[in-house]
Amino acid sequence: MRTYFAIVGIAMLVFSAWLYWKRAVLVLHGILAQGRIDGFEPCITQDGTAYMPVVAFVDRHGHPRRFTARAGGASKPAVGTPVVVRYLPQDPDSACIQSFFQMWAAPLACALLGFGALLAVVL
Repeated sequence: MRTYFAIVGIAMLVFSAWLYWKRAVLVLHGILAQGRIDGFEPCITQDGTAYMPVVAFVDRHGHPRRFTARAGGASKPAVGTPVVVRYLPQDPDSACIQSFFQMWAAPLACALLGFGALLAVVL
């Protein structure tokens, strides 16, 4: 069982580092744009339905873009709600809502799970 927790812990920490790196590149090299919530995509989970915001924005070349946010919740902000979007100029499909939850919750959660699994190994 310890081997399993060690493998899972290391895998989660590696995944967390990869996610953190992708978000850091987005922060360091990305540009900001004004976007708006255009709708929602439902995502069925064990705990119920989560609604992932669909965001529309215009990139720096004037091209309209849309993407589905990486995280959502049970509540839905109103369609048309303004949001700040961050994206890489060479890859507008990398767009993300500029918020702590959208950018950093997943890397942080994976790191905590990884450390927790490794802590289970040593205890």
